[in-house]
Amino acid sequence: MAYQSTTFLIACFLNWLIQIHGIDQCPCHTPSLCKPVQIGPRSEVVAFSVYRGLWKYYDWTHLTTIALFEEQLPNIDPNLLCYAHSHHVRLVPKASFPVQQLTNKTHIDQWIKDKVKMIKTKFLDGINFDIEQSIPIISPEANDLIKFVNQTTTAIHSAFPGSLVTFDASYWPQCTIGHCYKNVAISKIVDFVITMNYDEEGSLIASANSPFRNTVYSIHAYKKAGAQMSKIVTAQPWYGYNYRCLGILIDDICHGLITRRNVKWNIQGNDDSSKSSIEYGEIEKYLNSNKTSGSKWSNSSQSPYFNYKDAKGAIHQVWYDNPKSLSIKYSYAIKSGIRGIGMWSTDFPNYVQYPKESAAMWKCIDTVLKNSKP
Repeated sequence: MAYQSTTFLIACFLNWLIQIHGIDQCPCHTPSLCKPVQIGPRSEVVAFSVYRGLWKYYDWTHLTTIALFEEQLPNIDPNLLCYAHSHHVRLVPKASFPVQQLTNKTHIDQWIKDKVKMIKTKFLDGINFDIEQSIPIISPEANDLIKFVNQTTTAIHSAFPGSLVTFDASYWPQCTIGHCYKNVAISKIVDFVITMNYDEEGSLIASANSPFRNTVYSIHAYKKAGAQMSKIVTAQPWYGYNYRCLGILIDDICHGLITRRNVKWNIQGNDDSSKSSIEYGEIEKYLNSNKTSGSKWSNSSQSPYFNYKDAKGAIHQVWYDNPKSLSIKYSYAIKSGIRGIGMWSTDFPNYVQYPKESAAMWKCIDTVLKNSKP
């Protein structure tokens, strides 16, 4: 009885210390799982996660890092934390910052302090910068951003040795859709940048979201600009675009506007409000309905697409990525010597309704990585 009382008092005292210092109580049965993942530089497979609970359907064989977005924040699933750390997978939350505050030292200092506290109290492994705000060309804000990223990275690495700081960069090292960041300079500060190789095409002609040629150009452009390949991870799309065609021209060309759709994800940099994404699970729903042309293939972009008619008889053309197109780009990326690969987003397949098709997306990563081994 005395032993039990002593144990109870110690537990109460420890809980009091945790509350005093603002640290959440470790939710894992094994306390060591609440420690940051301590692994040196490695090849990366980075998943962007936006919906709660779907991590249970992931293939964890090759995952190294999960960047937590939207619904995953701020209340991080404790079961995800424990499971990820048990598989040596880092969890890094999205970290955005208003560019208009880049010269506000007080605001910056408090922001960094808050991020350090969050990493500590939530047992996380670093942060993933996701700024995605307009910075004009030849603007002092570009240099201010570099200073801010450097200050934050230094603070986090100092507070948490072995932590990971990453930066979501455009697929082009220079200006892209008004985002004139100095991505190569930033890549030399953080552990690595994640190039967002999607939303690359946009016109009145339906076209691929992420053509293979653009992934090739992207990697070559970063290398030519002086970026180390070990500091580059390419993220590819697990979603597509739905175009409503005003007409089908020769060679199956859909001339028209991207249809307005009721989905959550705004496409980065699209000024046209009619543009929005269609998730891979929704794409599979169309393909399994037997009401489409079936999947077709574009040799020029190395991307799949299909046509269908909606209830009003309007012709649509959907461009997307599937295991075939992703394998081509992932294989090239790995062979080019970059740090790794990723996807936006691992939560876009419909794991429940289309488990076979969802598993195939993960299988392509497994196959690419196994085939790339010497």
